[in-house]
Amino acid sequence: METATVGQIQKNFAAVLKKIKSGEEVIVTRRGKPVAKITALGAQQNIDWPDFFQECIELKGKPLSQVIIEGREDRFYNGLCGCERAGYAVYQGKAYPESFGLDYSQQ
Repeated sequence: METATVGQIQKNFAAVLKKIKSGEEVIVTRRGKPVAKITALGAQQNIDWPDFFQECIELKGKPLSQVIIEGREDRFYNGLCGCERAGYAVYQGKAYPESFGLDYSQQ
């Protein structure tokens, strides 16, 4: 069992961790008085994990990614972000209000 001050641990933390990993215990002292004991964690085998797969529910319908793609196709392929439906006209790739006074027949 080894002792180390808080300052020594702060300066040489990697070396202290290496000693702890090898199985040593380190007593941490502050002003000469022990304040903590650092030991390696024991191997935890036999962990009782919950069965998340059994708790899952089956979703019906289209995958969400497909719904998003279809929504984007409707918005982007039917005009410039649906600008025509919102009272805007597309002229040379830009959207302008219908009242802007441009001649849209030359597109």
